[in-house]
Amino acid sequence: MKSRLKNDSLWHGLALAIINDGKVDDREIALLYDLLCQYKDVKSTALIDLKRLIEKIEEDGIVTPEEEKMLFRFLKDFVRTKTPAEKGAAFEEYVITCFDNKQYRLIEWRSDKYIQGWGGPISCQWPDLVMEYIPTKERFAVECKYRSRPFEGQVTWARPTQIDNYKYYEKTEKIPVYVAIGLGGPPESPKSFYMAKLRQMKKPSMTLQELERFKQGKDVVLDLYS
Repeated sequence: MKSRLKNDSLWHGLALAIINDGKVDDREIALLYDLLCQYKDVKSTALIDLKRLIEKIEEDGIVTPEEEKMLFRFLKDFVRTKTPAEKGAAFEEYVITCFDNKQYRLIEWRSDKYIQGWGGPISCQWPDLVMEYIPTKERFAVECKYRSRPFEGQVTWARPTQIDNYKYYEKTEKIPVYVAIGLGGPPESPKSFYMAKLRQMKKPSMTLQELERFKQGKDVVLDLYS
């Protein structure tokens, strides 16, 4: 079980199983807290809040009906939130729909797959999408990154090793790679949308000011020849 605690779908599935009968009992509260304590390096804000809520509820050793209802509402809201994988897929779909389907064709849409202790396919290292400009049949790739908010005025869109992978893909496949970034709002309709050529995204983190010149509307038009 410990090796699976970082799997977001596990927590969503567990929360859903608990609230399915319309209430939360003492045994389920103890199970949740025990699992949260095993997950030593928890970084999810929602899971940190859940742990704090359970600690507050059990502070006096008595769980009141009102506290049970409070925890039930929290878990219900938690189940409604998207996992990082779901957010990524939703933003990728948004990026695809920003292209005119009379001018552009979707050739490939990669999905991240991973087996604990085994890893994932090499293709997970490559950009998410491969598109084709129909009039010339020229192809290009798009790596999609959604971020809910900037941190200290910067958007970290990739790790250095990921950027190296995208550069390698661009070189070996001989097609341009673009980076699409969604920032704020829901991933299926981000508040801000940016798209730039990989060579223009020189750093793993970019300031909002640096990203501003790459800002896009809902309809994307790319210059594939510059």
